Amino acid sequence: MALLQDLHTRQRMTILIVTHDMTIARRTQRVLVMKDGRIVRQDIIGRPFEEDLKVFKQSGLGRALLGAGSTAVGSVSEFLTPDDQAVLGRILDKVPG
Repeated sequence: MALLQDLHTRQRMTILIVTHDMTIARRTQRVLVMKDGRIVRQDIIGRPFEEDLKVFKQSGLGRALLGAGSTAVGSVSEFLTPDDQAVLGRILDKVPG
């Protein structure tokens, strides 16, 4: 990975990496998420905390907090108070992607 980053920096070369490993993907500048051969989401990589929030937003719990689905383990109210749900919902609403 260091060699590819060096090529990108010194030679201004565009590098395309195909991976399922998020630790590799997070070391890039942009991630395209594909499903059935189509791009379904694009993320510009930011600070690690922002990236963790993006992943959480797409999780079952994150989607449930935003009203877009349910968690595999049960309802959000089993784990969070209504006030906690509201706070997390407001945070996730601000996360791009």
